[in-house]
Amino acid sequence: MPVQPLAIMPQLRNQWPRDYLVAGLDRLHAWVDRDELALPKSMTDDGTVVELNPHPMKYHALWKLQLQMRQPSRRAFLTLERSLGHDVRALLNYVEIVLDVLCDSRAQARALQRAFIASVKVKHQQQTLVIHQGTAYIGRLAKSDRKPGHVLCVYSDRPSKLNLAKRRRARPVCLHIEWRATGARALEMLGIVTTRDLLDFDHRAFWAERIQLFVLPERKAELGRILHATKGKRTEVTDRALRANASRWIQRHEIDGQFAMHNALLGQPEIARRLKTVPIAAWLQREISRTEKSGSNSALKTSKNGA
Repeated sequence: MPVQPLAIMPQLRNQWPRDYLVAGLDRLHAWVDRDELALPKSMTDDGTVVELNPHPMKYHALWKLQLQMRQPSRRAFLTLERSLGHDVRALLNYVEIVLDVLCDSRAQARALQRAFIASVKVKHQQQTLVIHQGTAYIGRLAKSDRKPGHVLCVYSDRPSKLNLAKRRRARPVCLHIEWRATGARALEMLGIVTTRDLLDFDHRAFWAERIQLFVLPERKAELGRILHATKGKRTEVTDRALRANASRWIQRHEIDGQFAMHNALLGQPEIARRLKTVPIAAWLQREISRTEKSGSNSALKTSKNGA
């Protein structure tokens, strides 16, 4: 898997044109003020899934029909925009924004997920990271359209479902990073009000604004020194004591043996200010290189043992 800097084509801001990285939308829900909506059959020719559910929104009789799209393509969005025209009102109320890192193996995907959880801090989210059946979640769920909900979820045991990924070479699994925004207010916070906003959505800017990727010092004594300093203590401490303090801090914020950076930095901005942050492009380059080297070393060891 080649490791190259990320770039955005001017005419396709929702696609980063690299073989291993795909950005897009996985799911979209919207309401329209019509009992029926005529959509051309060609809208689903490229794999986009469209469902129309004719029932009114609870407590809001204006919205009469719910539209759901899965793995929508840019062409499908353009078709939808033309079909709605200027007469049909639409209310977007749920979107899944996705960044998929296409991997060569399940081992590589799992390694990238562990590295991501050990590095990521979601801005403006005070909920702790939890892991359920291999998927990590950070954020607040919304039980109704009236309450905005923002949830980051991350998994690594399935292939990419994004429409754009179908054009790339086959990969068994991916590191799937997904932002679920529920409710019109939540989408408005992200700058999404109309289908045109989805067409022009800047995925790279979105992820840069919503998450931070931190790197712990390579030496535990240095981490211990940071933790010691943030407590306002100026007394001299041995490297051994600093390493022990760092180890305890890491263990306190582990879930099933997995260190969670988000949980470790909750309510501790003074520690976050002293840690190094890495842009997502540089982080991906580094971690993909590490997993490739690790895979090569494992294959080499297997070959030697077999010989």
